[in-house]
Amino acid sequence: PESDAIIIVWIRLLTLAGKTNDDGRIYIDRDIPYTEEILSTLFNKPLNTIRLAVDTLKRFKMISTDDGVIVIRNWEKHQNIEGMNRLKIQNAERQKRFRDRKKIEQLNLEELEKRDSNVTPTLYITSHHAIDIEEEVEEDKEKDIKDIMSSKSARRIYEDSSPYFQLSQYLFSKMVQNNPEAKKPNYQLWADDIRKMVELDGRTPQQVQGMIDWSQSDEFWKTNILSAKKLREKYDQMKVTANANYKKKPKTEVLPDWAANEPDSKETPVDPEEQRKLNERIAKLKTSGKESTG
Repeated sequence: PESDAIIIVWIRLLTLAGKTNDDGRIYIDRDIPYTEEILSTLFNKPLNTIRLAVDTLKRFKMISTDDGVIVIRNWEKHQNIEGMNRLKIQNAERQKRFRDRKKIEQLNLEELEKRDSNVTPTLYITSHHAIDIEEEVEEDKEKDIKDIMSSKSARRIYEDSSPYFQLSQYLFSKMVQNNPEAKKPNYQLWADDIRKMVELDGRTPQQVQGMIDWSQSDEFWKTNILSAKKLREKYDQMKVTANANYKKKPKTEVLPDWAANEPDSKETPVDPEEQRKLNERIAKLKTSGKESTG
């Protein structure tokens, strides 16, 4: 199960090991290993998928752990060891030059303070402050670590009660009606795509649900809309088609309930005496009307 996800995790682990460049070991820093929680955030995969992938790769003896650090086994088979070692030495030399330059800057500051010079330290150190690749690498590395540890960079987790999660389940339930063998999706990823439809594209949850109903009942689109991502991509195109189909349908007026009832054929007959009195009153009204106008 989750074979595709496990392959992706494997490739990502190889990439991280290449960035670390320490005989297949994977860590942020030597005393900060990548935990399964950090990998879940970094790889944008559910924590259970990461755990399954790690356990599977261990069983196949593709990785191992050493004091909590993930190690790619047979690392030399996956990399150009000579080239990686050369790169490792170059990185070490760059780091040494960077540290030496910082020490020189610190000495310059101390010397300026002793002289009590009017020249500001900033002007004195300007020639030593050119931003080079080493500093950028260090800053980027620190930024990546902060982003990983920050809650803002973590992928959203949707509860079962979330309308986005429920709509993702609703879409799959409609797909199952068309294809009982449909593979269960990652509801978290689907929920995130549906959230984007609402928050970024300006759709309402009701509109999304209506489009799900329409797409899964249309002979063409039900074979093409097989994920929330595809639903979002094709929404505008399907909307145009749906409106065009609606205009082609014949319009039939439906009478309200009160207008559709049959009239009562049994009418109550008028009393003759009541009819005579009514006629007399009408005649008097007509006579009085003529006198007043004259």
